[in-house]
Amino acid sequence: GRSVRWTCCMVVDVHRHLLQGGCFLYPEDKKYRNGRLRLVYEAYPMAFLWEKTGGLALANVEGERILSKSFPRADVHVRCGVIMLGPDESKKFNHLRSSLPTWNGGSVKAKTIKAKVEHDETVQSEVRYLKIALLIGAIIQIALFCRK
Repeated sequence: GRSVRWTCCMVVDVHRHLLQGGCFLYPEDKKYRNGRLRLVYEAYPMAFLWEKTGGLALANVEGERILSKSFPRADVHVRCGVIMLGPDESKKFNHLRSSLPTWNGGSVKAKTIKAKVEHDETVQSEVRYLKIALLIGAIIQIALFCRK
């Protein structure tokens, strides 16, 4: 079975999921719009190790890879969101992305605004699917946490 663990130490948390499978999530949120983990000395090294073991390391739900982000020469303390998915989870994530008609390009917020302005039913239904997918993911995480 799966369980939710958080020890406040990225190395320990990532190590556990590298050995047992699963995902490590520390995404951007409303309070920390650029994420909390530092790109250069937290996200880059862990993303490199994670992807070498067959996983997928993303900076955001739009699918931007951490290792594809350019090196921040002006400020080495730049932060980013971190979403590390194991091989099984990355297959499910990619399947979800490919099953949605126009996921590629644009954030959920941008698509929501576009749908409201243009009254585009296709974009509105895609936004609903994205929101439902995010909600289902949160419910699964909560259910796993409560099974303790």
